[in-house]
Amino acid sequence: NATSNGRALLQFLPMFEDAANLDEKSNIHILAFKYPFHSFSPAYSVGSQLGHLFDMCCQVYSLLVVRMLEQEETPQIKESAMFCDAGSEPVDLDEAVKEKLLQLSRLRMTKLTAMDKRDFLAFYYKRTKKGYTRPSNI
Repeated sequence: NATSNGRALLQFLPMFEDAANLDEKSNIHILAFKYPFHSFSPAYSVGSQLGHLFDMCCQVYSLLVVRMLEQEETPQIKESAMFCDAGSEPVDLDEAVKEKLLQLSRLRMTKLTAMDKRDFLAFYYKRTKKGYTRPSNI
């Protein structure tokens, strides 16, 4: 799971470090979703949820572009350090998935993390709940 602003991806959280949840027969599916828009983003991020819903209902259409990596190109769980044979080089699944998603989405990686996003959203909501208004000279 990765978050983007349409130009860059946030740093990934580790997904494959808990061995108890991995099954070597499982497949990884890598998809990139893009919401192209001109004036109003269909992806809700901040602001009024009711206002966002109203704007969504007033739009004539919303476009969604889905790109999926072919299964043959996707990193395999059985190639990770837990399951690979002693003679072969193990694959860092988190790094391999990140690289494939960057290629598929045609985005770049930022240094910001999910925690930075959480902190920003907490700051944003704190400022808006106190009635903060932007100065008129900006």
